Amino acid sequence: MANKHPYVSGTGVLVQVLDHLKRSFPVSLDADVLRKLGFAPGNESYILNIVRFINLIDEKGARTDKAQRTFTLHDALSFKKAFSEVVKSAYADLFKLHGDAAWTLDNARLITYFRQTDQSSELVGTRQANTFRALAAYAGQAVAPAAAPKVKSKPAASGKQKTKTVTKAATVST
Repeated sequence: MANKHPYVSGTGVLVQVLDHLKRSFPVSLDADVLRKLGFAPGNESYILNIVRFINLIDEKGARTDKAQRTFTLHDALSFKKAFSEVVKSAYADLFKLHGDAAWTLDNARLITYFRQTDQSSELVGTRQANTFRALAAYAGQAVAPAAAPKVKSKPAASGKQKTKTVTKAATVST
């Protein structure tokens, strides 16, 4: 069995961290730095696992040469091409199995791949798939996964609670 594929429950913070790293990638990235930046409070380890898995930082949290070369590219197309290679390298087994079609696999096929590879639960497999899809979108290779619907309650005129489902589209900036 391969190393478990990392995940985060909501991919928005992952995109925010990647955006920050494009602007300014610290020499060392750890939970303390993420807290100081205000990212992923209480969930820093999930973000660090992803950043480490795609080889942007080493085991000690030091920025890798690959990260330095990639995140200093100013041209958007050059960055996306280099970041695509970073992601493709990290998910080598997925790409070995599906080729470049891995970038656009549907959720069901991605979830199946992660569940079978890591023996993960449905929830974890879904989060692994969404994390991969967010990285693929950031690399310009796919559309970002849609955000999960948020449920808001409003008191009705009669005093009873009304439930309204609001869906917010995910955005990815590069």
